Amino acid sequence: MPKKSLVRLSLIILLTAQFYGLALISPKELDSAGTLTSAKDTLSNSRLSYHAKVNGAHSAGATTITIGADGPDANTNHLFPGDTIKIGNGANATKTVGTIIDTTHFTITAGLGAALLDDDPVIATQSAIHTVAFTTNAAVANGAVRIKIPSATSNNNDGLPDQTGFDFNSIAAANLSCPAEAGDLDFVTPTASASGANGCPSGYSCFECRFSGTLPASTAKTFTIGNTSKKLINPSPKSGHSQGTADTYSTIIDVLNGSDNVIDTITVKTAIIESVFVSATVDSTLSFSVALQEASESHCGQTTSVPTTISTVPFDTLTAATFYDAAQTLTVSTNADSGYAVTIEEDDQMSKDGGTTEIPDSGGDDNTATHIVRANWVTATATLSGAYGLGYSLDNISGTDAAFTYNDFQTYLIKQLPCTSAAGTCGTQDTAQTIMSNAGPVSGSQIDVCYRINISGTQEAGYYYNKVMYIATPVF
Repeated sequence: MPKKSLVRLSLIILLTAQFYGLALISPKELDSAGTLTSAKDTLSNSRLSYHAKVNGAHSAGATTITIGADGPDANTNHLFPGDTIKIGNGANATKTVGTIIDTTHFTITAGLGAALLDDDPVIATQSAIHTVAFTTNAAVANGAVRIKIPSATSNNNDGLPDQTGFDFNSIAAANLSCPAEAGDLDFVTPTASASGANGCPSGYSCFECRFSGTLPASTAKTFTIGNTSKKLINPSPKSGHSQGTADTYSTIIDVLNGSDNVIDTITVKTAIIESVFVSATVDSTLSFSVALQEASESHCGQTTSVPTTISTVPFDTLTAATFYDAAQTLTVSTNADSGYAVTIEEDDQMSKDGGTTEIPDSGGDDNTATHIVRANWVTATATLSGAYGLGYSLDNISGTDAAFTYNDFQTYLIKQLPCTSAAGTCGTQDTAQTIMSNAGPVSGSQIDVCYRINISGTQEAGYYYNKVMYIATPVF
């Protein structure tokens, strides 16, 4: 159950700065190669991977982690609440960042499964789909499109971020999409090769789509590397990286002929940078009001007999075996993330001059209504003595927050007011009952609280009263 309290809310929005690869320089010509145009490598996520090291030993069960100064990331500036991290050995393979305490300390939402050693890694992997777009230069028959993306020269396919390029992360043909086919142009199954494999040069991951037919000149094409199942892993900060300044990488796009000679090529730049942590504090709000209603108005399907004020329901002089109806309207607004609840209770049954003679709470037509159980109440001339007295009903005005409504399954359903005082004539002490609630924030939710009273011909003369309380509570 959510804890009920008034607290401050923290709104955390994670914005990822998106950088697009731009054709910034003309490449060195290879085999009299021409230049592709309108080229770019667009990343679905341009956030640097986080890679820091633990400072000092940490005991199993610890939830506060200290970062050292000798990792690619030397502080917590690029670590955010909610990040999934790999920390230390296998027992801590998946942890979630809770709060960022300061530049060298953060918490995790569950304690360490095993102890940490000094310099154990703390890694928050970021990955991205690369959408490589370009416009062809010359027409090429029976050749290939090859994309070379920078990688580390070692440990470049271990599923962990590298400092000098994108980790291959076991990308396969199923994770690639060749450019669109048209006319006699037909692409075969693409291939993916890690650095040094299948002729891919060291320091690059290679992705190739071979084709038969003719790749026409001056045609826009797109080669997608990665999908929702598998993506290249973004690098961690380069050595000497300055936070807030992007690390750039050069991706090479080649068009080859049938002899694997480069016909057209271009080099594009891809920029990887830290995300921006944007935070704000929103004060908790709760607005609750009681509004009066006039006589001769329709509330809960009845015409009101008397007017109310914001603090009184004055039924005035009562005639036996006659229904009297009155209403008040409650309005609630709150930004509490788990909503709110409004309860109702009375301090005692309506007592004559505060004594022991009372107008009891009504049990309805069949005398079965309680502060928990509803019953129909439409017969003013009751055959059961317990049917006389005071009861209440509800109706939705704006929203659907009423705990019940007068016409749920009968003509006019009522409940007794819960009497929460141990003193007086209540008998057993009741628990306050919810009459209005919502599980989320609301703006201007309204219900009618409708009171009905009816007395028998033997009710002793006198002035009767009690106090009814509404209590509104936001839930955070």
